Amino acid sequence: MKKIVFAVSAFTVMVLFSCSSDDSSSNCAVCTFNQEGVNISESVCEGENGNAYLNDQDTTIDYEEYISSAEDSGYECN
Repeated sequence: MKKIVFAVSAFTVMVLFSCSSDDSSSNCAVCTFNQEGVNISESVCEGENGNAYLNDQDTTIDYEEYISSAEDSGYECN
């Protein structure tokens, strides 16, 4: 269990810094979901084309739509 908590914590730290850039106009959110005591986190950033990006990959889904859908599915996005 400690390994899982450590792995999730390490992943969360990486995710929090993955969308950082010198451009202050970037729009990113961290969405978390608690499932069976394990927090799942993902960083979602809005690309220049308006789509949501996960791990620098275009999801082809509009950013606002992605966030809304995630929240409707039980994620908390900040």
